[in-house]
Amino acid sequence: MKNIAIIGAGKIGQSIIKGLLSNHFVDTKHLYATTHEEVSAKEVAERYGIEASTNNLKAVENADIVLVTVKPYNMDEVLKEIAPSLKKESLIISSAAGYSIASIASFLSTGHKIVRMMPNTPVAIQAGVIGFTPNEALSPDEVALTKELLSEMGLVEQVTEAQLDTITGVSGSSPTLVYM
Repeated sequence: MKNIAIIGAGKIGQSIIKGLLSNHFVDTKHLYATTHEEVSAKEVAERYGIEASTNNLKAVENADIVLVTVKPYNMDEVLKEIAPSLKKESLIISSAAGYSIASIASFLSTGHKIVRMMPNTPVAIQAGVIGFTPNEALSPDEVALTKELLSEMGLVEQVTEAQLDTITGVSGSSPTLVYM
């Protein structure tokens, strides 16, 4: 079984945790999450029965898959911190809106497997729609694994990075349009 780290177990991060555990994609002993505050890390650990802390380096050191679900304005800081501890073969998946694969890659050594994904709000109830785009370092099997993992939160579609930026705009604006 793969070890999975979720860096930034806020709303999206916890939606991922919920989906992965409820559908038995991963066992609790193979899932590690981090938050910015000790109090929230303790809450995540108790709520999901997983190991959680504020230590991003500990989270990624043995992770086969690293989901970075922090806000875009925190990405530079988090990537600088975790880059030296990432395994070369780890799959890095980011949900940061507007933060390109090239931007992520600029913090990592050459050849890292990187995926950008853009979920919408209903992922919280495993009924979302998620667009994703992998870089060229992923094998077809790794793309399939990514799709399977993301499917735990809803419908998944592989798109180009340009299309992902469009999805970001639509996903972010939809609640406002529905409200109007």
